[in-house]
Amino acid sequence: VALHASGGVLAAGEQLARSSRGGVCSNPFTLPFAEAFGVEKLEELQQHPNPAVGRRAAALLDRYFGGVGDAMDASEDAAAADGCAFTGGGEGREPRAVYVF
Repeated sequence: VALHASGGVLAAGEQLARSSRGGVCSNPFTLPFAEAFGVEKLEELQQHPNPAVGRRAAALLDRYFGGVGDAMDASEDAAAADGCAFTGGGEGREPRAVYVF
């Protein structure tokens, strides 16, 4: 259930990024997902005894995080390729919420 929900959240972020009404250029949920150790959890799930779970985790990693390297870097690289800049960074940045999966 959590794997399905994570995929839904990441898909919604992708849709938001494509939407002209969203005002964002890259998936706004990949960076918080990575910061909350979601990528590490997906990597662990690739070794799940149920092969379907492992395949789904691998598919999410490939689709939203490039499947290799540091997911946070991949998210930032995607934004840079789109000509976008992250807002809220640097001095005066409010602390991020902690997400527990």
